Amino acid sequence: FLEKWLEHFKPEQFLVLRLEDYDRDPQTYMRRIFNFLGVGEPQDWAPVLRQIHFNQHRVSRQPLLEATERLLRRFYEPFNQLLAAYTGDASFLWQDGDSLRTQQLRDASNADRGGDGKGRGRGGKG
Repeated sequence: FLEKWLEHFKPEQFLVLRLEDYDRDPQTYMRRIFNFLGVGEPQDWAPVLRQIHFNQHRVSRQPLLEATERLLRRFYEPFNQLLAAYTGDASFLWQDGDSLRTQQLRDASNADRGGDGKGRGRGGKG
């Protein structure tokens, strides 16, 4: 899909980000967006970094099966390689040692506790 867009737009007109990076460091993530758009950073980061999650699972789910993870990784591997090549960012290769299953288990555990794993409850401030 990105290839088609690149037929019409320059690569520097795109900013491709990973949601995992937002979860790890929201301020750095948002700073990248502000810099890309050429707008200044906010003087007060609190409203920007409010931890409101709209896409959280509302029901408990079974953990991802290891066989399913292997299948997904195999299926998406060529697409991830293209994305990593286009962006120059190897993090799209899913080789950071954190399996999808591990991430899913961590997310489920955090949801059960009503938090996000960073000491904040739903909608709470950091």
